[in-house]
Amino acid sequence: MKTILLAAAATLVLSMSASAEDVSALHGRHVTVGDVNGSVYYTEVSDEFAVVATLSSGDSDRSIRTRANLRDGQSMTVEVPGRSGANTDMVTISRTGDTLTIEPQADLRAALDIK
Repeated sequence: MKTILLAAAATLVLSMSASAEDVSALHGRHVTVGDVNGSVYYTEVSDEFAVVATLSSGDSDRSIRTRANLRDGQSMTVEVPGRSGANTDMVTISRTGDTLTIEPQADLRAALDIK
């Protein structure tokens, strides 16, 4: 389980349907990626959005916090690897102008036919 949480620490999480959601400054969102839950929020610092995600698995009493400073046009992706043979769950957090958007992403690796 620690491996999953460490992989998730490289990125972020959101509980939502298959559509994107915008996040307002200082208004956190509950997030879920696979079996990892948490929250995401951001503050404005100069010309950057200081994005903070706190993530935890239901079977752990420890959490992980990850941060990223996003400028206009930048994004970050949170991935939680699936168990052997399962898809990876992921969301992308993007900044466009004054808007921060969190959107689930498909695991395109599952569609590859690698031999």
